[in-house]
Amino acid sequence: MTISSFDPRTQIVSVTDEAGAFLIEMQQRHPNEIIRFSTKKAGCSGFAYTLDFVAAAESSDIQVEPLAGLSIFVDNASLPMIKGTEIDLEILGLNRQIKYNNPNVTGECGCGESFSVS
Repeated sequence: MTISSFDPRTQIVSVTDEAGAFLIEMQQRHPNEIIRFSTKKAGCSGFAYTLDFVAAAESSDIQVEPLAGLSIFVDNASLPMIKGTEIDLEILGLNRQIKYNNPNVTGECGCGESFSVS
């Protein structure tokens, strides 16, 4: 596991203030777990994001601290697909939903559940 510091030229992921506050709040509900960001094969476009609370990081994960008080472990194998992604929070009425702004996406399925990259 490696720890990276912020460098806008090589930033792995960023988190908006709203998403950061939400993730910190959620992490307080899971005090013995960490946040892990990765992808999995899914949907009609190929891949889906996973942002999970897990017991431990994988040995190859990269730890990033996009905001003070927030650590996210990024799956190294998913890095080519998600590097540069901004994690945002979308508020629709009473619902809050994580949204991913990924500059690497070349296509998305119609329902928005999966994406593809070149």
